[in-house]
Amino acid sequence: MIFNTTGFVRNDFAVAGISWTPCYVLLGNAGPVLFESGFSYAGKLYEDDIRRFAGESGNSEPKYLFLTHVHYDHCGATSYLKQKFSGLKVAASARAHDLINKQNILDLIKNLSANAAVVGESLPDIDTSRFLRETFEPFSIDIIVKDGDRIQIEDNLTIEVIASPGHTRDMLSYYVPEKKILIATEACGCMDRAGTIITEFLSDYNSYMDSLRRLANLDAEILCQGHHFVYAGAGEVRNFFSRSIKEACNFKDRVFELLSKKNGDIKEAIRIIKAEQYDTNTKIKQPEKAYLLNLNAQVEHLAKLFLGANNPHS
Repeated sequence: MIFNTTGFVRNDFAVAGISWTPCYVLLGNAGPVLFESGFSYAGKLYEDDIRRFAGESGNSEPKYLFLTHVHYDHCGATSYLKQKFSGLKVAASARAHDLINKQNILDLIKNLSANAAVVGESLPDIDTSRFLRETFEPFSIDIIVKDGDRIQIEDNLTIEVIASPGHTRDMLSYYVPEKKILIATEACGCMDRAGTIITEFLSDYNSYMDSLRRLANLDAEILCQGHHFVYAGAGEVRNFFSRSIKEACNFKDRVFELLSKKNGDIKEAIRIIKAEQYDTNTKIKQPEKAYLLNLNAQVEHLAKLFLGANNPHS
């Protein structure tokens, strides 16, 4: 099954807020555990769903929020949720901690968050009157986690931390072995609403591929990508990883092909990839400004690999 909305994926795991950029909620005896905090403007949507899920399960308020990375669409409502749930502790990597304390990063997050709020007004089937009008607010990271850490939430409920660099350098994934749930977000790629799997490396292609293959080897029955969909069932998870690995290789080959044909013209390669991938998608998609930031980073990085491959002695 591919789950594409908010609500319960199964009785102990749910998608909160908006499926476009969700907060994932794991329910246990010690209270809900949260993964990701999505857009700043959707903070109340996340809060309301978290309270509803917790109420239906008889659990208390959440005590942990695990962030995979500190992009604006994954950490945006963190400050809001910390205000609403007074005991909430935020866990992320040391790199994320360093990034979120840099003024230029905060300025970028605020700018992209404001742009996303405008796009959010056009989302279907969402009560936009519940959108927050406040801008993104900085937040503190309370718990630094790293690859190999195991956080014991309660008896028979453990969060395993997996460093998954490639999309970003601060990227983490989280695996719940007792539940066979994997929250990988962009480390695993992302199928969009048009059915295309988008390759999500930004900082390093080879690290991304290593992370992707490592995650594919886990025994997961629920896989959470960063946006739109949750894959439920071991077969669905295996199929997605197989496709994602293939698409990542195809993306690199396509960029190399364009750089070869266009004499290394990065701007032209970006223009063509956008026309093929973004402009043809008539479904819900990320704001163009954010998309182009990501695509520029990808093509510029691959151009360096292309140059090295064609000039081995440079």
